[in-house]
This record gives sequence, structure tokens and C-alpha cells, in this order.
Amino acid sequence: MNTTGTGAAAADVYNVQASGDLNCNGTYSLFQRTATVAADYSIRGGSGLYISAELE
Repeated sequence: MNTTGTGAAAADVYNVQASGDLNCNGTYSLFQRTATVAADYSIRGGSGLYISAELE
């Protein structure tokens, strides 16, 4: 997980990702999404989900 800030302040950003070889053929899928800490310290998910090689 990549972050900008410590999570203790509004507007800190997280980049969360998961990757794996879903069928053990040596090709990896990647799923990635960003999240931001809102002014009330709730987590707001980004509007999009990045997917690479979903069905690899």
C-alpha cells in the first residue's frame, strides 16, 4: 500500500492494490484503488477501480 501522509490528517491519500497469479500460469492480475481521508476522518474511496489482466 502506498500512502501520502500518515492518515492522521484530512486529504491524506492511500493507494491500495492486490495482485496475484489467479490460475498459477505465471501471469498476474492487478486490482488497484485510491482512498482519501475526508475532513471528518472518514475514508472516501476513489471513483474508479484500476484493473489489469482481470481474467489473466
